[in-house]
Amino acid sequence: MLVTTRTQLIAGEREVAGSVGALRTLGNAQGDLRPAFDAFRDTVALVHKEADRVRVEAEDMRAASSMFTTTWKSEVATIQNQRLRDAAETRAGEVRDRYDQIDTLYAEANSAFATYLTNCEDLKTYLANDLNFPALVTAQPWVKQAQSAGETLRAKLRQLATELGETTNVLSPVPVPQYQQTTTTRASTSPTAAP
Repeated sequence: MLVTTRTQLIAGEREVAGSVGALRTLGNAQGDLRPAFDAFRDTVALVHKEADRVRVEAEDMRAASSMFTTTWKSEVATIQNQRLRDAAETRAGEVRDRYDQIDTLYAEANSAFATYLTNCEDLKTYLANDLNFPALVTAQPWVKQAQSAGETLRAKLRQLATELGETTNVLSPVPVPQYQQTTTTRASTSPTAAP
């Protein structure tokens, strides 16, 4: 579940990036504003779908976390060796802490979705009723505010995806690669000769 969820979050972050890009294009538009506005409106609809998916995903993750820790706790209770049981209980506590962190990050992401989408919907309504250059000039502070909210949302989604990857690696016998925005060059990954 964690790997799939992480993959979906990374894809969702790209949807938000597309929306922020469309907003930037609209803010800088010259001439006919309609194509840029339509593109922005369409990307906002995609972000709404992503926000709904993440909200449901957060609830599913909370339920899976509860079931996982409850099951683990009951299984640990059957261990006869006290030191091994203590070690298992410590490990279960660490995993529970990770799931609590994931829950917190989901709450932050959902809050960031709400802020970004509120900004976008306000701009969309304002410009839909008065789509012309003077209205766009007047809206510039709110365009920038929405862009900033979009970048905050992107950061929250990346942070959540990273935590999901790290938690997967703690729980899974097969590690997953971490989410990275930049790629490394061949030179930076090649071994260096000893002096």
